[in-house]
Amino acid sequence: MLRAFLTFLFIVSLSVASLAQTKAKELFAAIHDNDARKVEQLLNEGADASAIMQMGPGAQFSALTMAINTSTFPIVKLLVEHKAQLEWKDWFKTTALMYAAGKGSPELVELLLAHGADVRADDGQGTTVLGAAQQSKNRKVIALIEAKLKE
Repeated sequence: MLRAFLTFLFIVSLSVASLAQTKAKELFAAIHDNDARKVEQLLNEGADASAIMQMGPGAQFSALTMAINTSTFPIVKLLVEHKAQLEWKDWFKTTALMYAAGKGSPELVELLLAHGADVRADDGQGTTVLGAAQQSKNRKVIALIEAKLKE
């Protein structure tokens, strides 16, 4: 009886894990397609806003970093509002805020800072959020980061 119950629990856990992987794949596809409505639907159905995609040995990216690099503001906002991990670092040790600053997007930088992203994050190789902002050459982004660093 115990064996049957444990087998049942194992099968249920595999089904739940499979469903989670499917939702994550759907979420990444919707982000890739820049489909904010589908992203919102998936998040409301329980997709993990902090989902991680593995791309070969050691190469990973999060739903949030993918959205910052490939999608529009509404999708990034949805992920942040659904508690995406802001401080997760990819294989380059880069955070979402570093990507947003490097992209030169004041809207994304303001959103991430407003939700508590660490303005002092670095990649361990000398690149900081301010350095990423300076590489973007966007004066507004640089000013936002500099002001936050003074707080």
